[in-house]
Amino acid sequence: MIGASAAVAQRAYADRIYGGISIAGIDVGGMTITEATEKIQRTVNNFLDAGITTSLYGETETVALMPRGASDPDFVYELAEVDVGKLVSNAYALGRSGNDIQKYFIPLWFSTFGKTDIKPEITFSETRIADAIREAYPEAESPGTPTDFVISISEEGKAQVEVVDAVIGSTIDIQSAFETLKKDAQDLSLQTLNLQLIERSSLISAEEAKDLIPEAVAAVEKAPYALTFSNDQGESFSYEITNKNLAIWLKPEKNIVTGK
Repeated sequence: MIGASAAVAQRAYADRIYGGISIAGIDVGGMTITEATEKIQRTVNNFLDAGITTSLYGETETVALMPRGASDPDFVYELAEVDVGKLVSNAYALGRSGNDIQKYFIPLWFSTFGKTDIKPEITFSETRIADAIREAYPEAESPGTPTDFVISISEEGKAQVEVVDAVIGSTIDIQSAFETLKKDAQDLSLQTLNLQLIERSSLISAEEAKDLIPEAVAAVEKAPYALTFSNDQGESFSYEITNKNLAIWLKPEKNIVTGK
């Protein structure tokens, strides 16, 4: 009896995807490659057309996944790509490897016990989407200002350095947004993407900047400096860097290697 059922299933699925197989939660079992491709492509098209509905503190905006070019409205580019052909090919290939005995019973097994869902691989144009999100909320982010030096120089050439504390800014948490987006998109359908703001802090604190004051004073008071270099033609150039130049240019920063 099982053998007869297996034989029927083998003939029924000779050129069709085995029953029990789905793509992004969409049943494609029993379909030919052409039928499954058309069905999944329609779903992908709807997914792209809908775009990403975003929300930030009660304000809602839709980010298009198929925006039109600013200079050429007839030109449409996709900010997300799904290889539908590959998805359907993978679905059709499921269960078609192995020896002849395995292939004989596999169609019956998939239809009865082996339900399998293939998750799509979606490639998002992250840079463009991030830019589009920021354009949708132009006033959400604030750059802030970094910790800085204010340097004054006396007539005798003595330097006095004060530290101005940073003003904390804010930025949209794009990284977390993409992590949520990629997980949510696995069924080719998107819920509202709730965005969050995170602090944009200075790389160096006021206390750390104060520790650098002696170095800043020494650098300014040792001025002027001569900067000399030669170009590819062998010509030499020399520039003088004055204490007034340094008073403007010197900024407190950490060494990105040592963190100090």
